[in-house]
Amino acid sequence: MGLTAVTLAVPAVAGAGTSQQTLPAGFVPYRSIGTVRLGMTEKAVRARLGEPNSINLGSKGQNDPSQLIYSRKSPRQTLIITFDQFRRGDPVAHIQASGRAFRTKRGIGIGSSRAAVRRAFPHLRTENGSLIGRRGSALMEIDIVHGRVVLLGLADTRLRTFAIRAGTSRR
Repeated sequence: MGLTAVTLAVPAVAGAGTSQQTLPAGFVPYRSIGTVRLGMTEKAVRARLGEPNSINLGSKGQNDPSQLIYSRKSPRQTLIITFDQFRRGDPVAHIQASGRAFRTKRGIGIGSSRAAVRRAFPHLRTENGSLIGRRGSALMEIDIVHGRVVLLGLADTRLRTFAIRAGTSRR
């Protein structure tokens, strides 16, 4: 029996949410990207960001979390928010961001060099080409291609699908 995921395109409605505005910037390691924090509810995410551009619907009881995808063309930004359907309240368990606006207070973000990331976060270890760090149940992943950051990610390691991928499963 295979897993089924459904993607719905949500048309932008003039004046609805932040569909035509930039996404809130910022990246707080192990905590949040933009204004989305690990552990938030879907209702809270939608209250802050409005309606998403697309939705991936998972099925309860399957290892297939639902996702809200927000994207902007100018400036180019994408925020993918995954909810853990196995935990009460379906909290945000994974946040993935691309776009130069998502930066730490130290200026680390998309486009930063591997050397700059290493100076800012010397505790990160290299795993499958990414720099990985863990604090409590929070996992931070910084994907680097050709020496530059291309993707920022945060995850709650209690989400099985991400924890297994990142090699942090505690079985």
